[in-house]
Parts: sequence; structure tokens; C-alpha cells
Amino acid sequence: MLRNKRGQGLSVNTVIILILAIFVLVLVVLALTGGFGNFVEWIGTIFGGSGLSVQKAALKCDGYCSSYQTTGQDLFAEKYCTEELEVDIDGDKKTDETLFCDEIAQSSCDTITGHTFDNGLVGCGAF
Repeated sequence: MLRNKRGQGLSVNTVIILILAIFVLVLVVLALTGGFGNFVEWIGTIFGGSGLSVQKAALKCDGYCSSYQTTGQDLFAEKYCTEELEVDIDGDKKTDETLFCDEIAQSSCDTITGHTFDNGLVGCGAF
């Protein structure tokens, strides 16, 4: 009676297309929320060693500074002042020093270092 009944299910092609679509969706969300940069850095540390070059560290700090200047959000000032950057000074792809943005010679942000924050403290001392 039920000999010819076949089970229904998703084909392998459909499952593969769904997995790829979800992966692309995750990449788009990361790119649009600003998390893509951190994702790229994370992948880079896995495959390319640790430690940012001085130039990349300075660019990251300048990004925090310009984001703070544009938005006025204290989050970017806090990252500028408190995030420890593992810096590769000699180019061997290994961390030589751990520095804060205000310690990197190529990066300066007078907007943050001269600003008096809500707690009454000036510059990075506010964090």
C-alpha cells in the first residue's frame, strides 16, 4: 500500500545555496556595521602573524579620531585612549610593543587630547 511513498526533503543544491546566502549575508552585515575591519584584522592575525605595522596602527588611531570628530560619540575617544595596539616595529610580523594611540608618534588627535569630558577630566585621563 505505501510502497511507492518517497520522503520529501531539500536537495543538496538547495542546502549549498542556503549556506552560501547566509555567509554572504553575514559579510554584508559585518561590512555595514563597521565590524568588517575587526574581522579582517582577526583573520590577518590568524594567517599573517600578529602585530600591526606602525602605519596601520596610526591609521586605526586616526580612524578613531575622525570618527569622534564626526559623531562626537565618546566611544571613539575611549577606544583612542584605551585600546592597546600590538605594534610590529621592525617588520618581522611579531608584536614588539603594546602601545596606546597617544603613544604612537604618527598619530595625534588634539580634538580628543584637549577635550574636557563630562566627568571633568581632560583628554585620555578621562578614561
